[in-house]
Amino acid sequence: MSRPRWDWARYSDVGEVIELSAVYDDVLKKNLNFVNYAVLLANRISEDLMLGCVATYGKWGSRLEPSENPTLNRKELEVCAEKIINHRCWKSLLDSTYVFTYGNYEEL
Repeated sequence: MSRPRWDWARYSDVGEVIELSAVYDDVLKKNLNFVNYAVLLANRISEDLMLGCVATYGKWGSRLEPSENPTLNRKELEVCAEKIINHRCWKSLLDSTYVFTYGNYEEL
């Protein structure tokens, strides 16, 4: 079974956030170029869809932090996350990370 493309996570340093997963291995998630691209892409999708949310650096790609989006409630952030990960450009990013990990992410 594949990992969820977004999910709530709690961290001691930032609290509860929505992780927008775009990668499945430790090597790529630690690549600064990849992380920068994931954040830029999530913000561009938000802008294009006029979602009004701001994406920040996430552990698995990008994230939506309530503190960075104070005008959005929990449900609104979930809607934003769903729209971002269902955008064709985010799906292309997922396809590229699938290729990078040689298609083995389904086994995780």
